[in-house]
Amino acid sequence: MAPQKIIECVRTGLEESFAAGLLREQTAFAECLDTAGARNKIRLFFATRQTGKLPELADVPAATVVSAAVVGVGTMGAGIAQALLAAGVRVTLLDQNEAALQKGLQRIRTALERRVADGKLPRERAERMLDLLGVSSHWQAAAEAGLVVESVFEDPEVKRAVLKRLDAVCTPDTILATNTSTICLDALAAGLSHPERLIGLHFFNPAQRMPLVEVIRRETTSALTLATSVKLCRAMRKTPVLVRNREGFLVNRVFVPYLQEAFSLLEEGATAAEIDAAAVEFGFPMGPLALIDMAGLDILVHSQRVLHHAYRYHGPLSPIAVRLMQRGHLGQKTGAGVYRYEAGSHTPLASSDTAEVIAEVRDESGRHPREIGREEIVERLVLRMVGEAYRVLEEGIARSASDVDVAMVLGTGFPDFRGGVIQYARDLGVDRVRRRLEELAAECGERFLPSHLMREEPGTKQGVS
Repeated sequence: MAPQKIIECVRTGLEESFAAGLLREQTAFAECLDTAGARNKIRLFFATRQTGKLPELADVPAATVVSAAVVGVGTMGAGIAQALLAAGVRVTLLDQNEAALQKGLQRIRTALERRVADGKLPRERAERMLDLLGVSSHWQAAAEAGLVVESVFEDPEVKRAVLKRLDAVCTPDTILATNTSTICLDALAAGLSHPERLIGLHFFNPAQRMPLVEVIRRETTSALTLATSVKLCRAMRKTPVLVRNREGFLVNRVFVPYLQEAFSLLEEGATAAEIDAAAVEFGFPMGPLALIDMAGLDILVHSQRVLHHAYRYHGPLSPIAVRLMQRGHLGQKTGAGVYRYEAGSHTPLASSDTAEVIAEVRDESGRHPREIGREEIVERLVLRMVGEAYRVLEEGIARSASDVDVAMVLGTGFPDFRGGVIQYARDLGVDRVRRRLEELAAECGERFLPSHLMREEPGTKQGVS
């Protein structure tokens, strides 16, 4: 509401007087402050500053990381390297493919040059960052690093092989970090001589700009590894959110069901444009289908497969997404996904191929499309996230409701004026949300079933008021 009130203040100043404009500004500020949106944003402001304050690590002498290696120099690896360089850390890019190394190096140089040209980074600082950057195709280059981040393909076998090679060449004090977004760390720790130094540092794309890092701990992760990782996140000016180790961790565990539900709505009769418009009106920066086109349908299909294996109640992903991927329609990177894209443009356009796939899937299942209103679209998208967020809390994956809210706002663009996923449910009334989830479970399946925690939270009829 603030932008509209700013316009009102300017109009008052122009049409009446400067003094009248100032008085209107005072009144408008008070009106903005007295809203749930303002209270939620203030709450998130303070919650963001609490995520990295871990009392159990207060007496742990965290080390300062001065040198690091990044294994895998694709988009994520290059972004992670930039975040480390910005913190003054000396970085070695490591990849056995020399062409990939040079491409990654050029990607970083181009990104820094662009920031200099835009006036966002002084040239002297950009040059200092590049002076800290090196490349190598030899594993031994990581031997003396204080921390190594692997950012290779999201496959357990590939990641496990990389971590074993690093385990063999690095000193026992080197922290081994994986940038996995879904894989259980226990599957990656097998065979390591020092598994207590393995930690998950899940950056979000683009890693050099996104403020969130999920810090994923195993039961045996050492306190020093954890404390040093949190300290490094702060040095990179990131917000660390500590989570326990289980497939999908916090953010993807909650967010992938939201994306999955978008495809279910598409299969049932809503159009892609209607689904995305409803999400944007709710407050997301972009709709779920446009977002997955930007990230890649192959990434969604792979992530959902891992989560479905771990959480069977999620149910399968709509065949629409799978068939689009099988046709090579992966999103913006191939010029076609849910939407189609003209060369050199990221503007989503209606796709006849997608319409054909949707018709095939509906015909095979005997489903007749129905009209789905904007209210139902928003409800199903957001309540899928709410239900899963409460499960994350119930299982102890996240430390607190505020950590969940901070992670979902910073990591996925959940509207901050709504306070985050948990706060949104509390503002609606947890008891009311629980009853609606039960109704949706009866209509759509067990993926909507509310957790026991929703029945026990203070303020619900079953809980202590």
